Amino acid sequence: MARIFGHAVNHDDCPEVLHYLCHDISLSMATVRTLAEVACGERDVSPPVWLRLQQVKSEAQQISALCGHVLEPPQAALVRLDLLAAKAVESARLAHSAAIELRAAPAELMGYSSSIWRLLTNLIDNACRIAGMGGRVRVSVDQNGGGVSLCVADSGSAETDRGHDQEPRARTRPPLGLRIIDEIAKQHGASIRVNQSDLGGTGMTVLFPSSEAVADVDSEQVAEEWGHQ
Repeated sequence: MARIFGHAVNHDDCPEVLHYLCHDISLSMATVRTLAEVACGERDVSPPVWLRLQQVKSEAQQISALCGHVLEPPQAALVRLDLLAAKAVESARLAHSAAIELRAAPAELMGYSSSIWRLLTNLIDNACRIAGMGGRVRVSVDQNGGGVSLCVADSGSAETDRGHDQEPRARTRPPLGLRIIDEIAKQHGASIRVNQSDLGGTGMTVLFPSSEAVADVDSEQVAEEWGHQ
């Protein structure tokens, strides 16, 4: 079989093709950001449209950052989890109909910002899909002497109270998001605890260790993990 440039023939070709794709996606995302910036500068842009254009710019920036961590191995740095959570909640509010509450105290951990972003967005997306239209989601961030905690709780499914126009249920989706959450937690030496939340549904809590403990993570091991995600 003739090899088509940019397409994987077998598993050994995948890392190389992934690099090509991430390079090209980054170029496309730069174009998307530019188009959104130009559109924001147009006259008579309504506030709701301007807000969504800002979100397009933000999402394009996050996609570019994810691609960048494939093209170059990430380096651990201090991450303000409360600020990142606020940004993730702001993004989710534009994409979901569930009411999302944020309770975030200043919290800092040593980690990989793009990985933490992926963990946050997967947790919040899963909770919003479970809560559905009219449901509630709460995102909490706290820090104490033992480390940093991130909790995402939902109000549970109200499927029996809704018609056929309800949002897609999380359980109908592949469990890939939960696998991503688990792998990123392991990458940062964190543990995951699942229990019933006071909102009526499920609460998922990720407990990150102190910054000093995470700082000892082998950067080569992390780079290898990125290559398999």
